Amino acid sequence: MAAGQGPGGLSMSTVFLLPLALTLLSGVQEAPIWLDQFGLGALEFLSRASQRGLTEESIRDVMTEIDRSGPPCAASLTKLAESWRAEGVDLFAFLRQLVEDDVLPEARHGRFGRGITWVKVLGALADVNNVGMSDWVLCYARDRLTERFKAGIRSRDDDRCISDLLWVLGRTKRNEAIEFLLKVQSDSFWNSEEAPKIDMEPLLGGEITSEMENVRVVDAIREGAIQAMAESGTERAIEILATGEQIASELHTIGYLDGYFGLAVRRHVGLHEFIPREKYGVELPAETLAEIKRIYAKYGKTYVPVKENKDLQEWIFDYE
Repeated sequence: MAAGQGPGGLSMSTVFLLPLALTLLSGVQEAPIWLDQFGLGALEFLSRASQRGLTEESIRDVMTEIDRSGPPCAASLTKLAESWRAEGVDLFAFLRQLVEDDVLPEARHGRFGRGITWVKVLGALADVNNVGMSDWVLCYARDRLTERFKAGIRSRDDDRCISDLLWVLGRTKRNEAIEFLLKVQSDSFWNSEEAPKIDMEPLLGGEITSEMENVRVVDAIREGAIQAMAESGTERAIEILATGEQIASELHTIGYLDGYFGLAVRRHVGLHEFIPREKYGVELPAETLAEIKRIYAKYGKTYVPVKENKDLQEWIFDYE
């Protein structure tokens, strides 16, 4: 038997965690075979949902929607919420409680990496057509960001968490969210007492200095706010990105506003995939393409198809 392995060749950590996992499931006699496909957070989700008396099928359907490679589909979740309601459980209240109880993990490999993570659940709730839930997500994300800024940024985990919260704000499509995002990218914010204190560790044995990392984090947060505006797909976000008004002057010179304008337009017309369908030879519906061209023309721009637009491809493909 190799060092560090238990019976059957399992690692000692696996042997230790299996009984714990089965205990946590509370009401599920043994972990279902399909649970492994969901990764981090799946066990806690299954455990809590099972305690509400929900069927495995109902639980798995919601987990599948949350764990998809892109943002959960609001229409699909609303339909699933009806199934849960028939079993006596309010799906959206359940998801909100999971976030409030802080029992779900952070995303480790981008906001759409494998797992049932808090950012995926918040993103799902941000899309729900419910003013009360939208209010809660807006306030929650904005409050958590303010707390993170006050606490300071010292690691890439802190940096990633802030990026995820900015994305959630954009998903709410609320004017209040756009105002907050505009503030975060502004010069006045970074010259104020509200700006986070950043003290990153050097990397690669000092080859990347603390100062270099600090600059990278500031740039990443400011760009993250602009990305989140684009993700909202609102008419106001489109206008801001088309004209550059209220965007910090130094961010204009980077040359990415056109790319984010294109991303905002795609979100506005209902195109939410991260890899555009056109890349695989799937043409846009005629009415969708006409609407895209109309919006571009409104701001004196000419639409260039994705296959020919390297800038737009870069910002869409690199969004995670």
